[in-house]
Amino acid sequence: MRYQHFGDINTSADVHVPIDVAMQHSMSQRISLREGKELSEQASAQSQLVRSFLSMSKTVQAVITMKEAISYSRSNEMKESSLDEREASTLLPSVSKPRLTRRFQAAIVAAYIVVFVLLLINTALLLRARSDSRLVNKEWSDCGNNPQEARDRGCKFDITNFSWQHEPCFDQELTDEFVSTMEFRFFKEENQTTEVSFDEALQGELDLWVPWELHMQHCLYAWRQMHRSIGSSSRQLNSQLLDFNHTMHCGMMLMRRDREMKGINTKVLVNYPACQI
Repeated sequence: MRYQHFGDINTSADVHVPIDVAMQHSMSQRISLREGKELSEQASAQSQLVRSFLSMSKTVQAVITMKEAISYSRSNEMKESSLDEREASTLLPSVSKPRLTRRFQAAIVAAYIVVFVLLLINTALLLRARSDSRLVNKEWSDCGNNPQEARDRGCKFDITNFSWQHEPCFDQELTDEFVSTMEFRFFKEENQTTEVSFDEALQGELDLWVPWELHMQHCLYAWRQMHRSIGSSSRQLNSQLLDFNHTMHCGMMLMRRDREMKGINTKVLVNYPACQI
């Protein structure tokens, strides 16, 4: 969910450019091939982690067995020793035995730390595989080419990026937050002849001129949506957010200092990015 790319018009304003549908399908194929390769690599990495875990478990068991053998041997020696030898050995617990115990404890702690780290890595890989699997065997679908067609397909309008979205790509929580803090003005023309109310802008039927600050807010909300989608098992990313060029574009726009934040100098076009459903 986001705006289309902005471009200069007469060097005085920025305008979004719709995403080509053919590029979306091509990108979907590249993503599927890359996902298959990544899942294969993850399976290999997980197999290696399991082997490492089994090897570490054997090491821990060997350390425990060695400790038990040493304890049994020391017990027999104490029984066979004379009284003088037992009295002479009273210093042993304060020197040798504690040293052995510390080594044993250190070995156990180290083993548990290694196993814990391996399990963390394995869990991370499993979570990533789970996330990637959401992109497999799903179809791309957009919301049509006009507001009525979008409504007929069950899509919702996202004011944060002027996009009609399918439910899996629509972040209601972020949209509500954006709306609750909205203080921007909308116009049909660059010269601000006809102002449009916020409620009318929310209908998603008009291409509008907006302040540069709204462009910046769009980029910030787009990045937040990307992060929230990565950490969710149900949210999807639309074709615009998956396009690395959009991320680069937002980065460059945020670095610009030649624009008046409150100035009406940016035109946004209603757009219909694809979503995997």
